[in-house]
Amino acid sequence: MNIAVAQNSINPDNCTYAESDVTLTLNGWDVSRTDYDHYSFINTARLRQYTNLEYSGEKDTAEFGYPWFYYKLNNNFIQFAGLLDTPNFNYSGRKKLFSFKINSGTELNLNNIEIGDSTQEIFNLFSNYCMEDDMIVVFHGYSTVSFEFNPSTDTIESIAYDTQL
Repeated sequence: MNIAVAQNSINPDNCTYAESDVTLTLNGWDVSRTDYDHYSFINTARLRQYTNLEYSGEKDTAEFGYPWFYYKLNNNFIQFAGLLDTPNFNYSGRKKLFSFKINSGTELNLNNIEIGDSTQEIFNLFSNYCMEDDMIVVFHGYSTVSFEFNPSTDTIESIAYDTQL
């Protein structure tokens, strides 16, 4: 696909999916899962094999009222956050993937899309997307998925997932 003819503005009406429309997985881990624990995550995402995987353990962030959990693998990172119950906004004990950024390597993938893959892989996964400059963006539930790419080679250079607060 010639990227020049793709949508050229970020209008959420053109590129929004409900979580039920598309299941997004980080190395096979459904990003919508709320049953996080360290061992189930690293086993499901096949990260146990990487000796350079750094794990923060639970970080108490009292100012937010819920804990955070961080992973770092080379210059890639993953964050989980505790979920608050509504309507009283107390920490429920459940946790969910909050954000990740894949900058390099082939250790991490989103629905098998890796750094260095063609942008066509994104178009195969998402029929509706928004584009601006060297960024392809999709809104997924309350999260944003963005793919930075090299326009001269049409290859993916980074993948980011951020939950909107």
